Amino acid sequence: MPSPAGWPAEYRTRWVAAGRPTDFLNSADDVLAIQVPAHLRLSGELLSSFDPRSLQDRDDQTASQFHLLPEGQALRLREQDVSFDGQRWEPLPAAGLGEKGVQYLMQHPIARERGALQATYQVTHHREAWSR
Repeated sequence: MPSPAGWPAEYRTRWVAAGRPTDFLNSADDVLAIQVPAHLRLSGELLSSFDPRSLQDRDDQTASQFHLLPEGQALRLREQDVSFDGQRWEPLPAAGLGEKGVQYLMQHPIARERGALQATYQVTHHREAWSR
């Protein structure tokens, strides 16, 4: 949940990560040219006597809906919508860098640049069966 001062940067980050650009963003001016909606509407619940340990066995997506507040309170965000005019609303772009977002980033010429090796990674993903 962005602060008022951080709203433009948060929105632009989500917009790019969602794969929404249609052209390359080659400079800071290109990023600043992304229009930012004036309105952010949050829907959810304010929870009192909230125990943060209840989030331990939840998946990351569910846990990310909860924002801990002081004195055992939490805010659960169910929906986040944006509007440029306060009349027509649409969901806030998903911040996860999906396949379309990765394809967008990989078509940029800098993705083909080669430089000094910084690190080597090997990742193995195992599909696990969940039982509840």
